[in-house]
Amino acid sequence: LSLHDALPILSAVLLHGKRAVDRKDMWNIAIISEGCGGKLPIPNVRGGAVETWITDLIRQNEKAEGCHFDVFSCYDKEAKRYHFKNTKIRYFKTTWLEKMAAWLFNAFMLKALHHRTFFLPYNWKVAHMTDWSKYDFILVENGASIYEEICKRPGTSGKMIYHLRNDIECVDEVPWAERSDVRMRLISKTAVEVLTVSDFIRKRFLEYAPTEHIRTFYNCVDTERYSRKNAKNTAKIKKKYRIRDTNVVFMYSGRVMKEKGVLEAAKAFAMIADECENAIFIIAGRIEPKSYGTELRKAIRGLEDRVRFTGRISPYKMQEFYALADVLVAPTITEEAFGMITVEAMAMEIPLIVTDSGGMGEIVTEKCAITVYRNGELVKEIASAMRKLYYDDSGRVH
Repeated sequence: LSLHDALPILSAVLLHGKRAVDRKDMWNIAIISEGCGGKLPIPNVRGGAVETWITDLIRQNEKAEGCHFDVFSCYDKEAKRYHFKNTKIRYFKTTWLEKMAAWLFNAFMLKALHHRTFFLPYNWKVAHMTDWSKYDFILVENGASIYEEICKRPGTSGKMIYHLRNDIECVDEVPWAERSDVRMRLISKTAVEVLTVSDFIRKRFLEYAPTEHIRTFYNCVDTERYSRKNAKNTAKIKKKYRIRDTNVVFMYSGRVMKEKGVLEAAKAFAMIADECENAIFIIAGRIEPKSYGTELRKAIRGLEDRVRFTGRISPYKMQEFYALADVLVAPTITEEAFGMITVEAMAMEIPLIVTDSGGMGEIVTEKCAITVYRNGELVKEIASAMRKLYYDDSGRVH
């Protein structure tokens, strides 16, 4: 789905059947970014998949002019420099003293009362320092805890929309732990619409919280940005990372962390490296945590000249790096809600190696991807797929 299609579809969702009435004025919509617990702002100057999506939606709305957005974001000095005609961004700053007080409160609740809670000053400020009655709809992006805070406030009834982007994690075996399924049931009772990024996530939600007001709303990409014809600086990047025209480039893009299976992909690359002597592996993304980077470097020991670590790349420069890739690897080992990397790769016409993870199977077909299975032989399966695409150049980008 192109980003250009997203706004009218979202508008249709917001109109919500009986609310589809003619209006001459613009819809007034609040969009709530949890911002990874108050760390990632809007616009997406610090990255973040949700933050990038909201930023792209803001920019598309500048052209379509169908709505007025009030976007709620954690404070960031760089982000505050940006201004939009049809969007007002409300920034909420959390001081170190407030963060410390919240940490002490949460620790006390856990130790003394055996009640695991996550009181976040940012969530409280957004919920309690806003007049919600002035909005037609309130769209909460992925933050179940902040949704819970807001839906209890006056002026929110019949306006709440929840956009679920992650798999639901339930911890029933720990009675004092925060229960995601309990929050999902609250959302099912109070939201006029629940949007999920894949049918996989929609079905997961319905396991815990039955509701008729739920639909799949797939993630989108800007097909103009993610296009090889708009990759103007690829030659410079090739030179910087010492990539020859004869190289076959395997690439991973995204957060470099255990759940994403990057270590398994690195081990697979090490298995084929001697045989596939022109292959190189680019790992594009920030390593989380640093100890995971140590494991990665151990896995590719002796291949340091053939594996490139780029660090975090701005999503607005990512198409330049994608243009380097012959094959994109998405080896997620947990349940992937959607897999944005797959859509970006397809827009760039890059073949994929993906795991049978969550919602990714809804996006790709055998025409554009090799699917490998998360079993005891995952590393060997990834290596086999890499080897196949290395030798079968008809399946790669030219």
